[in-house]
Amino acid sequence: MFRMLGFAAPVVGFAANASASTYSVLMIGDWGGSSDSTPVTNMETAVISGMAQVAASKKSAMTLLLGDNFYHSGIKSSGRFAAGFENAFSTQKFDMPFYAIAGNHDHLGKVSVQIDYHKQGSGRWNFPDYDYTIDQTLPDGKKLRICMFDSVKNTGLSHMYDNGTMVVPDGPKDLEAASVSWSKLESCLNCDADYLFTAAHYPAYSGCQHGSVMSKTQLPDLLKKYNAHGHLAGHDHCMQHIEKDGCLHVVAGAGSDGWYSYSSISGAKWHISSNNKGSVKGGFAELEISSSGAKIVYYDDKGSELHSTGSFGPRSPSPSPSPSPSPSPPSGSWDCRTNKKAATGTDTNLQHTGDAIETCQQACEDTSNCVALYWHKTDNHCHVLTGSFSKDKWEGKLSSDSDYDSCFKSTSSDVQVV
Repeated sequence: MFRMLGFAAPVVGFAANASASTYSVLMIGDWGGSSDSTPVTNMETAVISGMAQVAASKKSAMTLLLGDNFYHSGIKSSGRFAAGFENAFSTQKFDMPFYAIAGNHDHLGKVSVQIDYHKQGSGRWNFPDYDYTIDQTLPDGKKLRICMFDSVKNTGLSHMYDNGTMVVPDGPKDLEAASVSWSKLESCLNCDADYLFTAAHYPAYSGCQHGSVMSKTQLPDLLKKYNAHGHLAGHDHCMQHIEKDGCLHVVAGAGSDGWYSYSSISGAKWHISSNNKGSVKGGFAELEISSSGAKIVYYDDKGSELHSTGSFGPRSPSPSPSPSPSPSPPSGSWDCRTNKKAATGTDTNLQHTGDAIETCQQACEDTSNCVALYWHKTDNHCHVLTGSFSKDKWEGKLSSDSDYDSCFKSTSSDVQVV
């Protein structure tokens, strides 16, 4: 059975192809029509036709919708679901569950409308939360896990306007929400699944026009830390097979809205873009898993295979991390208050500096003009507070919050622990 985590109760989808020797997961990004008046584009219709052929021949178990589900400004009501999803992916051709995640265009509308549509419970459109987990037991008993997460929420807006102007992400709007999202992703990756992937709208690496949107985020390190097979994404309107640090990076963003150009990127194994597409109208990809291994297959709009990765086997469990060395005592002295939070001055989230508050204290010592800090105990994130505020002002900002401890850098004569 399908099981999705990240919300109050598991959801059961349609029965998997348990009798098949090969387990097939289709994926498509940047597929969502053009507007309310054009809910399905000609390019999208062609790609969906090719998908239907592969779904029938492979008895595909599910489809991942990798964001930009509703062009160009998202949706604010559910009116487009009938033509843009239910009719486009008819049950006659796609008798399977679809698992969606939001893209940058979806965030221009109300992502909550897409989540609410899931709650109607048909079982076809699955989008229970911004971040969630798909767990599946494969026909041979091995386990597949896909960690779905909202890359816009935890990275910021990456966008290209019609005139070609590119917006580069400058960080998340809500730092706390992004921090929680990253923590959920790490918890999802910390598992014993035989096949493990992350999936989001933004790619970590790309040689097409949007570029390597998430290369400087936590994602590459998390993939490596937990020995994940790779990351599945859209966003760039092209298709790519990239390998970095032992991980596969799949870009499948040629679903509906034209093609982007390609330059180059290290680790590239294959691509199709406006530079070399020829008569190909669009495309999609597939994760194919059998008892002999797995591979990613890329298809054109006719369902013809364009490229396939080499076969890869189940992952080895990620090694248990070595115990962190005890942090050196920071050079200053600290007045610390448990279950208290005080945010004043300039607040900088250094995220994970270590597993103990002493590492945050040391980070403050190493930061120019750092006066105080607060430690988020639920995810071990370190916030340093810089500026020229007094201890009295800091104490005046203290409020009760069991998720935090706060410290002020003091002289040894007035240190206290409360």
